[in-house]
Amino acid sequence: MKYDLVIFDFDGTIVDLKVDWKKLKEEIKQFLLKQGYDLPHEIRINEVLNRYKNEREKILKKIKKAEMSAANKTHIENNVATILKRLHSKGLKMAIFSKNFEDTIKIVLKKSDIIDCFDIIVGRETLMDNDLRGKPHPDGIFYIIKNVGPSKNCIFVGNDTDDIKAAKKSGIYSLMISASKSQMKRRGADFIIKNFFEIEKYL
Repeated sequence: MKYDLVIFDFDGTIVDLKVDWKKLKEEIKQFLLKQGYDLPHEIRINEVLNRYKNEREKILKKIKKAEMSAANKTHIENNVATILKRLHSKGLKMAIFSKNFEDTIKIVLKKSDIIDCFDIIVGRETLMDNDLRGKPHPDGIFYIIKNVGPSKNCIFVGNDTDDIKAAKKSGIYSLMISASKSQMKRRGADFIIKNFFEIEKYL
């Protein structure tokens, strides 16, 4: 099938952002404990942001600081950048829908000179500014389609369950990058590849 719009996840799909998420979660947890909140042993960042709204801005600053620091240490593999440039040269519309901050994403893309390959980047800033929900909700996908123009065939390229759910809820195809083909198939992915370098077979 020929697609006219490809939406990519960022971290874990295009690049592995070098954020120490375990350390960041512990930092957020200790911050909230000092504020007197009762917390479970394990915390999820998005759940914390939704539950402790009075502390939301301070938590977001901690997340962004960690991401921006990681962005300066993160590089996209040359072969991945080459593939993205080749897809762009074919006239394919491309976008990014991510839980990461857009400032983080742009730093990494600029270093590999591929920021111009993407028609739109929807990260945490756009979601917050437009009161949109992040993955697994499809709000970001609908926002992208609305802003880049009508799409006959759209596909989401990602690497986890939230990506599959967002694609399904928006009615588009999903192409997942995973070493566990059977697991992704059970979770409802339309197509599964082992690594990014197989992507052109489907696009």
